[in-house]
Amino acid sequence: MRIRVISSARALAEAAIDRTIWKMKGNMANCPSGSIVYADFSDGSAKVTVENLGSKIRIISEGNSHGEKRKIEVFVVNLMPNELQNAITSFSSVKLLPGKIKWGHMYSSGDVFFDGETAEAVADDIQIYSSGCGYFSHNKKLNTDDYKRFTNLHFGGDAEDSFDIPSDFTGKHPLFYDALNWNVLKEKARKSGTYFRGTIPKDVLPLLALNQEEKIIFVDTKDGKEFSQNNFSNQASVVINEPVFQRGCLIVLGDLKFKGNGSGKVYAENYQTGEHKFLDGVFFSGFIHCAGKFSSDGNGKFFGSVFASAFENSQPPEVWYDTAFKYQPVPGFSEVAAIDSWREIIAE
Repeated sequence: MRIRVISSARALAEAAIDRTIWKMKGNMANCPSGSIVYADFSDGSAKVTVENLGSKIRIISEGNSHGEKRKIEVFVVNLMPNELQNAITSFSSVKLLPGKIKWGHMYSSGDVFFDGETAEAVADDIQIYSSGCGYFSHNKKLNTDDYKRFTNLHFGGDAEDSFDIPSDFTGKHPLFYDALNWNVLKEKARKSGTYFRGTIPKDVLPLLALNQEEKIIFVDTKDGKEFSQNNFSNQASVVINEPVFQRGCLIVLGDLKFKGNGSGKVYAENYQTGEHKFLDGVFFSGFIHCAGKFSSDGNGKFFGSVFASAFENSQPPEVWYDTAFKYQPVPGFSEVAAIDSWREIIAE
């Protein structure tokens, strides 16, 4: 009987960990530290302590079944970097043109240049974070008085600004590509026949457009070896000059260029404001990860999230952020949180 009760206590601890991880999915980076008590189990209860360590979450769960207690410690890692859940992420400077970012957050490791005389052109529901400084288009630096009254403008590189960049955006090395579980993504792409090296063959692009299912398209380096920002000869180079429309994930370990217009239609809704509309001429719905330089010289739109080391001429495309990214795993990649280590804490 005691063995059964001990087993039950251990199972309760495991169940509480599963519940906690499920709560974190899609919002792991913002998971608060604290305690949670699950008292609705039929065979006992469990107390969970959550500690957010930034890149990892530490969870200690103690299951209690009829007085017998068992404690388990796990470390949970985020397989999807939080940067990919912003409308725009750039590891270089960005020129902010009116109407280019619709809803959602923008993060820039470099400076942000505003195309206009005032920062008031920034929409109220767009949060802008920069590790650099803010400038008007003629290189006049924004001072604290220019943006202090705007809760959606944050420049951590300005010594006059008392704002602290959120922990999500600090301590990030520009080449953080190992933070993404490439092997999982590559394997999914291989199974679906959407894994390529160096580029996407021209004859494949029209075929991909015929299938509107969410998919992972993975364009690896030319030889399949690790991506390096300094090894230009091995980087992928993808040019999409077809009026295609894709859903899911597009990962390119190199440069990515969209030419012309998109062909898709998307129903876009802002969950915060209730605003909604149909978008025409959409290239991609989901998220795009470009390890090199991203450019779009046409009128095509992007619905979801765009990450790039740099944008050509520092100019981002028109991005309509899918606000549902904040609350659920991104399309085509559901393993957002995973257990990195597990151990039972044995009482002395």
